[in-house]
Amino acid sequence: PKDEIIDTFSTQVALTNLDTTESMRRFGNAVDRMPEDEFPLTNMWKDLHGDEKRCPANNAKLDECFFKPIGYSANGVFGRNYTTVHITPQPGCSYLSVETSMPMNREARQRFAEGAGKWCSSDTMAVTEFALSSKLFTGAAPEVPGFELRRSTQTAGQAFACAHHHYERASGLTAATPSSALSTPQPSPMLRPAPAPASPPLVLRQPDSRPEAILAEELAGRQAATVAAERVLAQPGEFDVDSPIVLLDTTILRRQVDRWFRLLPRVEPFYAVKCNPNPALVKALWEMWQER
Repeated sequence: PKDEIIDTFSTQVALTNLDTTESMRRFGNAVDRMPEDEFPLTNMWKDLHGDEKRCPANNAKLDECFFKPIGYSANGVFGRNYTTVHITPQPGCSYLSVETSMPMNREARQRFAEGAGKWCSSDTMAVTEFALSSKLFTGAAPEVPGFELRRSTQTAGQAFACAHHHYERASGLTAATPSSALSTPQPSPMLRPAPAPASPPLVLRQPDSRPEAILAEELAGRQAATVAAERVLAQPGEFDVDSPIVLLDTTILRRQVDRWFRLLPRVEPFYAVKCNPNPALVKALWEMWQER
């Protein structure tokens, strides 16, 4: 119908540079987890959506999951809307994302941003808002205690409206700096590589200066994968042929990274480590991102 308000809406709060001592304790190893942290979304629900009896979010069905070895995701569904949480707690790639599809006024969005910020101490925060109907769009950046707004962009057109607000911690101290270390400068936990669980061998194509590397520069298309696999399996004693082997062409990986920054220069990507935590892959991506 004419002038119908379409409730396709999204508000996301992303925290990065987490205090990894806190995030690993709460969302990492189950041995260190406190009883009050067993159901994070249940405990934080009112901080995100309030306790107004007429609010549909109060009738949400919640599902929470701690991943092995580390990580956490949760979903809350209420009517046609949802709230979803994902946390990657480990040093070097820590982030926390809280998103909801429920249309909100400025007061509700302010509460949602503040509530998301309480999940874990962090150095940076981003609030992104998207709406297909401009009538559901608030646009202005919420004020988040402990953070200073650094950048804010928004646009509203006939087809959609969106806004992105970037915050940094207001004080000179980082969220990851323990109070006992204030007298001595400490490296950020982000720069310390996290131990990765055992995974299948990953063979990366190396520069020509390494003769033992898999050199497939001259190969194209499907032949490259076949020849690379044959060369790996031909190495005596290197691999158990009954075990899976992952072959990764880092040239393709680099092309994808270059394409991302070319087409989406203002969008900061995050890699879900648990989908492939192999140290070689994470290291390659990390080095490519440090070149930017």
